[in-house]
Amino acid sequence: MIHEFVGHREDYSTVPVSVVDFTYNYADRPIAAKIRPPFRPDPNIHLLFGTHIHDSLELLYVREGAMHIELNQDCVPLCAGEVLLMNPFDIHGGQIHPADEHVSYACLMLELKSYMLDFRNNHLDRMLSGILEGSLRFPSKFAAGEPITDRLAGIIDRLQPDYNQALIKVNEAVECRLMSGVYNLLAELAAAAYETPPDFAKGHDLMFIRSVNEYIYANYANPITVEDICAALGFGERNFFRLFRQNFGTTFISYLREFRIQRATQYFLGSNLPVTEIAAAVGFTDYCYFSRSFRRITGVSPSVYFKG
Repeated sequence: MIHEFVGHREDYSTVPVSVVDFTYNYADRPIAAKIRPPFRPDPNIHLLFGTHIHDSLELLYVREGAMHIELNQDCVPLCAGEVLLMNPFDIHGGQIHPADEHVSYACLMLELKSYMLDFRNNHLDRMLSGILEGSLRFPSKFAAGEPITDRLAGIIDRLQPDYNQALIKVNEAVECRLMSGVYNLLAELAAAAYETPPDFAKGHDLMFIRSVNEYIYANYANPITVEDICAALGFGERNFFRLFRQNFGTTFISYLREFRIQRATQYFLGSNLPVTEIAAAVGFTDYCYFSRSFRRITGVSPSVYFKG
C-alpha cells in the first residue's frame, strides 16, 4: 500500500523547493477502501492522497478545515493552523473524514541534500546528514498557536509567491529569496532536532526501506516474485517477510500491488493507451486482477478513472 513518490520533483524550478496549495471536499474524494494496519477499513473515510514514501522533507500547513494523516504507525488529526512534518522515509498518506468536510492546505517539499554547504566542520551538514541517515529527526507535529508553528507557517507563506514567480520567470533574486527561505526554515527546525529513539529506529530501518524501494522502482513494470527480491537484496524469505512487515506494516504483495496502481494513476491519466495496455505497463499480467485491485484501492474502476 506504500509507494515511493518522486513526482513532486517535477514541480521544482531551478531551486529544489516547492510550495503547492490543495483544496478538497469530503464528498468529492474516493473512498479509502483499504487502510494499512493497525487501522480498520472504513467506507466513511475518503482518500486525499495514497500512502507513499520519499527521501524529501515535507511539511503540510493546514489553512482551513481538517484532515487526518496516516504517519508511520499513527493516525494524526490536523486542523487549521497546524503544521505536520514528514522526515525522509516516513510512511504517510492523507485521509479526510466525514466530520472534516473540507480541507485547504499548503504542501512544501524540499531536498535536504541540495542545501548542504560541503564545508569543513560544518554543523548544518552534520545535522542534515543525520536526518537523511535516520540518526536524527525533526518533530512531526506543530500545534496551532505555538510560536514556532506561526514562524513555520509564515516562512511557507513567504516562500509561495517566490516559488510561483520562479515557475513563470526565474532570476537571481528569486533564487536567492527561495534559498533564504529554506535556510530560515531549517534554522527553525534545527533547534528542535533530536536523536532518533532506539524503539523507533528498530522498526524504521532506512537501509532496508531504501533498498526495497530502489529495487521495486527499477523493476515494477516486470514480473517480480518474493524469490526475486530476496535474491537481489540478499535476504532469506522468512527474514525478509519479518523486516517488511516491521518496517512497512503490510505485506510485500500488498505493497507491490498498490505501488503499481499508484504508478498507473500518476503516469497514465489522460493517456490514449487502452486500459489493458496501461495495466501491462505497470506490471499486471492479468487485467481482471488489475481491475479488481484498482477499484479496491481507488474506489473507482480503471475504465472510469482513465477514460472518464
